[in-house]
Amino acid sequence: GIMLVAMFRVLGVFALIISFYSAAYAQLQRPISGVVAATSGAIEVKYVAPDGNEIGRMAGIGDPIYLNDEISTGPDTSLQVLLKDQTVFTIGPNAILVFDEFIYDPSSDEAGSLSASVKKGAFKFVSGKISKKSSTAMKLKLPNATASIRGTTVAGRVRGDGESDVIL
Repeated sequence: GIMLVAMFRVLGVFALIISFYSAAYAQLQRPISGVVAATSGAIEVKYVAPDGNEIGRMAGIGDPIYLNDEISTGPDTSLQVLLKDQTVFTIGPNAILVFDEFIYDPSSDEAGSLSASVKKGAFKFVSGKISKKSSTAMKLKLPNATASIRGTTVAGRVRGDGESDVIL
């Protein structure tokens, strides 16, 4: 009986290690959109894996931001993300941001594409190389609107009721 219990404990630990590695492997399979360039504190990053499991981590300066990461700031935290095409995205306290799509190859003449969803909070971004090549290559999604952006600075906020303000 004792031997059987010990064997189940070992199998349970082994299963936990395998699930950890498969979660880490899933993280590595997604493309990196950018890096945390500046933050006033640790930020929470969540990702829902294809198997439905939510994978969470804390991120700080220099940490990668992967495609489809949900980035959340706390009440005293702001964040700046530098994307591979040199777009700089800033969010304020109590904000939620997701990069839904990011295709950029600096060696290609193709425009690439970028889609970001601001689900909550104040935001500002200075568009990079993707938006300069095509007027439809960069999309900003808000709860009540979607905008195509071309080569400019955009600021705004998404209020708790889902309404939003945008300034170009």
